[in-house]
Amino acid sequence: METATGSIDIGQIKRCYIEGMTIKVPCPKCGNILEHDFSDLYVSYPEVGKKDDVSFYCDLCAKVDDRPMYYNLPIKIISAKMVIEYNPAKLQPE
Repeated sequence: METATGSIDIGQIKRCYIEGMTIKVPCPKCGNILEHDFSDLYVSYPEVGKKDDVSFYCDLCAKVDDRPMYYNLPIKIISAKMVIEYNPAKLQPE
């Protein structure tokens, strides 16, 4: 099996899901670990070099304070790559 890697232009993508990418941060109020799973929560109109925010929700703070507790984290996409896996032995005529 071989792979090929290249940069991609993500500027035309409306919703970008990223399998296997999760950001974990501690809640600034209670320390509970908050997660943002990009395979479930997408980035809208991603662009390399563009700053954006991702949202986190703390269930523990919401239960204690009896109100929704949302936090934003600034992010910046620094590169976009695609890796393709292929097997040269499987080359077939059209």
